[in-house]
Amino acid sequence: MGRQALARYRVTVLLRPLKAAILSALLILALVSAASIEPTWADVVRLKIGRDLFGQGWMFLDTDGRCKVVTAAHVVRGPEGALRLPLVLDGRGQEWPAGPALVISTDPDIAVLAIPSANNPSDCGDGRLSAIGVDRRAAEMAQAVIATTGQSEVIEVPVARRASVMDAGRGEVFTVRPTIASDLVMKGWSGSVVRDAAGPLGIVFEVDPDRNEAYAVRVDAIRRLMVAGASPAPPVAATARPAIGVLAGITDDLARGPDLVLGAGWQVTPVKRTVVFVVAFQQPTPVRRVTLAAVSGDANRIEGIGVATQAEGADGWVDTAFCRVPEGDGDAITCPLLQHTVGRMRVVVKTTSDAPIVLNRFAME
Repeated sequence: MGRQALARYRVTVLLRPLKAAILSALLILALVSAASIEPTWADVVRLKIGRDLFGQGWMFLDTDGRCKVVTAAHVVRGPEGALRLPLVLDGRGQEWPAGPALVISTDPDIAVLAIPSANNPSDCGDGRLSAIGVDRRAAEMAQAVIATTGQSEVIEVPVARRASVMDAGRGEVFTVRPTIASDLVMKGWSGSVVRDAAGPLGIVFEVDPDRNEAYAVRVDAIRRLMVAGASPAPPVAATARPAIGVLAGITDDLARGPDLVLGAGWQVTPVKRTVVFVVAFQQPTPVRRVTLAAVSGDANRIEGIGVATQAEGADGWVDTAFCRVPEGDGDAITCPLLQHTVGRMRVVVKTTSDAPIVLNRFAME
C-alpha cells in the first residue's frame, strides 16, 4: 500500500464493473480540477501493524490540542495481550506512528492512542470526537454510514440501527446493518466508525458476517473512558461449562437448562409468557454478547430477552440489556452487551404465549 492516499469518494462494498469504471473516471477528473487546492479532511484511517495486519480507526484532534486515534482494543493487542503500536495511514497518504496508548480497555473493547508527530491541526485534520447529542443521534440513526477503508479508498456503507439495546449505559452498545441488501459487513472492519452528517456516533468493535451486522460502542462511552483513563484488564483463564438453574417456567429437567454446546434442545413451558434461568460461572468471566436460539412455531416464539449480571461476591443484580427479536426473525436473538466480567447472569425470556417452547442453544461470547 506504501504511501498511496486513501481515495476520497463514496463507494459501496459491491460495485458492478461499469459503475466502478465510471466512479474511477469521475475521481480522476475531480483530482485534476482540485490539484491546486489544499482540501480539509476528516476520515476513517487505516492502521498498519507489521507487514500483513491492519485495522481501522478514527483520527481526531482532541480538545487538549493533541492528535489521537481511537480503534477497537483487540486491533492493537497481540495474542498474548502485548500492545502492538501501529502506523496510521491518513486520507492524504501520510503515515504517522501511533503511541503511547492513552486508553486500552477490554470492557468495552476500545483503545485510544496518541499520535504526537501529528499534533499540528493541519497534520491531524478536521476529525473530532464530540459526545454532544450522540445518544439522540444514535437512536435516530439518520443517514448514517459505516466508514471504513479498502486497499486505497474510503468505503461508506449506509446503515440503520438493527437492535434496540437498553443496557446499563442506556444504549452505549448498538448494532447496525446495511440498508442495501447487497452491501456486506466484512471481517477486518473493527475500528471503523459509524457516523452521520454531524460526526462519529460510535466505533465498531465486532462484526458478524453471518448476520451482516456490526457492533459499535457509542462515542460518549468512549469519552468517559478517556476521562477515567481505563487500564487493561488482566486476562481471564478459560472456564469450565457453567451451571444453569431455572427460576421461572415448567420443565422436566430443572438442572439441564438450554444446552450451551450441542444445541440439542430444551423444552420449557413459560409462566405468564416468561422463562427465567440463571447461569453461574466457576470464576469471573468476560461476556460481551449472548445468543438464544429456539424452535419457533405458530403456538409460541421468543419476543425478547433481558439480561442482568452480578459481579463476583455482589448481592444485587444489574440490569444490563434488553433486546427484542428483529421483525420476521423469531428463531434466534443476539443481544450485545457493554462487555461485563460477571460471576452470574440472569436471563429473562419473554414469549408470545404460554405454550411449550424448545430453546435450542444459549451461547455467550
